[in-house]
Amino acid sequence: MLKYATEKFNLDNDEILWENFMCFIRKIIPYEATIFNTLSEKQKIVITAFNYSSEVMGDGHMSFLELYGKYISFSDVIAALKEISVSDKYIKILEDIPTDVEVDVDSFDEFDARFYQYGDEELIDRIIRYIRQYHLEFFEYV
Repeated sequence: MLKYATEKFNLDNDEILWENFMCFIRKIIPYEATIFNTLSEKQKIVITAFNYSSEVMGDGHMSFLELYGKYISFSDVIAALKEISVSDKYIKILEDIPTDVEVDVDSFDEFDARFYQYGDEELIDRIIRYIRQYHLEFFEYV
């Protein structure tokens, strides 16, 4: 299992925790299925939620599918979001995407707009809480 080696830090400080998590993220970029398979289940949950949030917030659902669709399905994202206790409004977006949607940017405009309406603050907050709870899955203190 991959971990980020770091000195002990204040887990109650969201900013410091996020900075250390970003160092962990850099260890697994570029993202590939082989790396994903070396992660623990707790790590996979957070990485799935993080990748979804980051890509959709940046360039939309189409971008998420292009970058991660081979490795992560929308049902994987739903499971991850439920595990980190995200509001149902985000899960509903994913559940509403038809499986037979033609894969082009315009197909996802409605779903992107709904996501942007909510923003990613709650997702980031839930990811931070989850990492805090399971910090030993992500960090090796040296």
